[in-house]
Amino acid sequence: MLIAAPLGALALGLSAPLAAQDWSSTSSEEMSAEDMAAFSVMMGGMFAPEPLTEEQTARLPLANAVVSKMLPPGFYEELMGDVMGTTLRPILSMFSGPEMVVMGSVSLDQGLPELSDGEWAELAETLDPAYATRTDTMIAAMTSGMGEMFAVMEGPMREGMARAYVTRFTTRQLEEIGAFFDTPTGALYARESMAMAADPQFMSSIMGSMPQMMGQMGDFEATMEAAMANVPEAKAFDQLSGGEREKAARLLGISVEQLRAGMAAAAEAKDADETMEYEGE
Repeated sequence: MLIAAPLGALALGLSAPLAAQDWSSTSSEEMSAEDMAAFSVMMGGMFAPEPLTEEQTARLPLANAVVSKMLPPGFYEELMGDVMGTTLRPILSMFSGPEMVVMGSVSLDQGLPELSDGEWAELAETLDPAYATRTDTMIAAMTSGMGEMFAVMEGPMREGMARAYVTRFTTRQLEEIGAFFDTPTGALYARESMAMAADPQFMSSIMGSMPQMMGQMGDFEATMEAAMANVPEAKAFDQLSGGEREKAARLLGISVEQLRAGMAAAAEAKDADETMEYEGE
């Protein structure tokens, strides 16, 4: 689904480590034009497609016409409004309902009393008069911000989809798809097929499977641990030969002593992360 695509790209962009700079702690305002260009090159280089053939390139106009019907200008901004309403609102409401408001305002050693829905709402209104509007304000702000953010991806998304289409469909097939999209039913399908990922019917089914999916996490973690059990750890500095130390230092542009210190610091940070993870279990 095309909702997952930009979200996945965003997640990759926020989490991908860069060799020479901690991009995760650098805001877009702090990044220079050169930094942004380097970041774009790195992200684009993560996926190296085969160059289009002359025949595929000749089909691009047809593919662009098809894709433009599926992703018209403003599509994501409009879609984000639907997504926020169908997915984010129920989640936020779960954590910002009257009982949660009271729990966030009053710490009770004896636990919460048994109150009716009306009493909970009345108590929450007393402790936090703005709680009912807070969720609406948050969703409105997030919808606007996310819509503007994903709108930036519309052009590249259309271009990428068109290039993907020419590698999967022949000229005749693209013409037939385009002809279908030119019909009233086809035009409706072209637009709604992308938006259906935010439909309550679809989201309800997906979210309903979450408990079962989470129940599989233990098995998944056990499988991963078993699979990784026989994979050797990265070498420590003391395990490197003299030649390996000199080679690594030379490639990094540092001295052997700097390499020693850097590897020790990385190992210390890794141990700290593993300790925190263990204590959190």
